Amino acid sequence: MKKPALTFNEVASLYHAIRPRYPQELFNDLFRLTSLPQHARILEIGAGTGIATLELIKRGFHVVALEPGAQMASFLKENLKEYKPEVVVSTFEAWTPPKEPFDLVVSFTAFHWLDPQTRYQRIYNILAHKGYLAIVKYHHVAGGDQEFFYEVQKYYQKYKPNDLELKLIEPSKFKPHYQDFYNNALFKESITCNYLTEETYSCAEYEQLLLTYSDHRMLEEKKRLMLLNDIGKLIDQNYGGQIRKCYLHQLIVAGRDKGTGTLSRE
Repeated sequence: MKKPALTFNEVASLYHAIRPRYPQELFNDLFRLTSLPQHARILEIGAGTGIATLELIKRGFHVVALEPGAQMASFLKENLKEYKPEVVVSTFEAWTPPKEPFDLVVSFTAFHWLDPQTRYQRIYNILAHKGYLAIVKYHHVAGGDQEFFYEVQKYYQKYKPNDLELKLIEPSKFKPHYQDFYNNALFKESITCNYLTEETYSCAEYEQLLLTYSDHRMLEEKKRLMLLNDIGKLIDQNYGGQIRKCYLHQLIVAGRDKGTGTLSRE
């Protein structure tokens, strides 16, 4: 049976073209909060096509990009070939880390694929004494053409009846996603930063976006095509051929040891 985490591998170039980018402010805050040395070693877990890798590597850090999908990894290596990235095709659980520790372990929209029973301990073990763990994830929140997202639920109920009904949360009421991050005893002084963005998609672009979602790719092809067709008609007929979607990007950073550094919003 196809693993959801590897469905992205089938659409590497589409994924790279259509997925939203992370705000530049997020990277600025990440490096401000961690105060990494000039030649810091960074492990990026679930690097995908290198959307975030570029922002890490172009600042001069040594980045090990861990990606389980061979096609995604190949796209990353080709796309960033001028930087000669170190790309490893493996899951985090199957990977054998080097002896030299990392100053930062970071995962962009991929942390949820890691084994929740072992991920914190494994990351803790490969971090330098004063290293950091950072998790980045974006969420669909209230804003943009939110009426569209309520209207479209009738099609999901038709073709994916087991799905929960979408409920968009107001950005100001959104709570940190990884509560276990705050509860585990290994990482200290965690801080969360939020960034709100809005993207506009044409009908074709929105269909392409949906084709990069694992749950849509896992859907039976005939049902998937019918779902996309109905959604496309709704966008064309009721929304003038395009829709606006609001994202809340969330950065969570914590030190491996208490007193790792100054984790401050200032």
